[in-house]
Amino acid sequence: MTFTMTWTVKPRSGEVDLDGAILLFDGRGEFMECVFWDNLESDDGSIVHLGDEIVSESSGEGEQALQEESENIEVDFTCIDREISSLVLVINIFTEKKFNRVNSLKLKCQDEQKNEILHYKWFEASLKEFSEYNTLVMCAIEKYKRNWQCTVMSVPADLRYGQVVDILVPRLNDLNIVRPLVPLWSSIVISIKKGAGLAAKDLNGKSDPFVMVSTVIEQQQEVIFKTKIKHETLNPVWKDATFQLDYSPDLSILHFNVKDHDRFTDDENLGWFEVDISCIPMNQVHERWFPLNLEVSSKNRKKKDRINVNTMGKLLLTIEKISTD
Repeated sequence: MTFTMTWTVKPRSGEVDLDGAILLFDGRGEFMECVFWDNLESDDGSIVHLGDEIVSESSGEGEQALQEESENIEVDFTCIDREISSLVLVINIFTEKKFNRVNSLKLKCQDEQKNEILHYKWFEASLKEFSEYNTLVMCAIEKYKRNWQCTVMSVPADLRYGQVVDILVPRLNDLNIVRPLVPLWSSIVISIKKGAGLAAKDLNGKSDPFVMVSTVIEQQQEVIFKTKIKHETLNPVWKDATFQLDYSPDLSILHFNVKDHDRFTDDENLGWFEVDISCIPMNQVHERWFPLNLEVSSKNRKKKDRINVNTMGKLLLTIEKISTD
């Protein structure tokens, strides 16, 4: 995405040099780095400042001409370091001028297809509130689970050269603009108890079921737990299938896949389901049967459709989500 900051300066204002910057913070609210005119790219390459002050156009004539200028900062949210949880977009007047010399200020955000995601404008009347300041926090972009949310701000500050980090960063924390990611839960304990009515995959009318559990983060699955195989049964019982996960801001979905073990061929799927951790009650043992979903194909469909078939089995879990208190 491209964030474009555009402004016009009042006539006869002399040199009014505005500079855009993005400040990066981790999940604890700690400042990590600043991308600006003297540091044009973030360490991970996900944020690129495209240069200082591109003159776009002028309006008016002679001494009444308003010069419009802009800066662009590109952000690739798919490549941002996983430790980064907040971005703050700031504009600062580098020369010894204040916002009483600025006629208008705009912030626009576009995706790769030039679709406009955000368009916000500060007119002369609203800029009067910041007339004695030379810095403005324009917006904060915060990571929530796997998405990023943008909030337009209008927080002024009066800084001298080199104070953006030294002075502004503590102010952002004091105003709660940059908020540490406080986990609502510290750990989650899950026990796989038993299955019932599983599909028969072997010639003897039985199956050899086991369960694989994966985390789902940014559409990528990673196996974190696997039960023992229960032989020749459609109603398996596990007495030692308990695991614990610690809090992670990226973790919200767990994927459970029940399979039939085969010694000489690939294991066959018996069904799957997913658990949304955010929907689990806090500080109580939550016991529930989860019906298995199967993948079936139909001649009337071009793609495989997933359907819920309760008669083909279910799995009993107990889940305890433990709060941070």
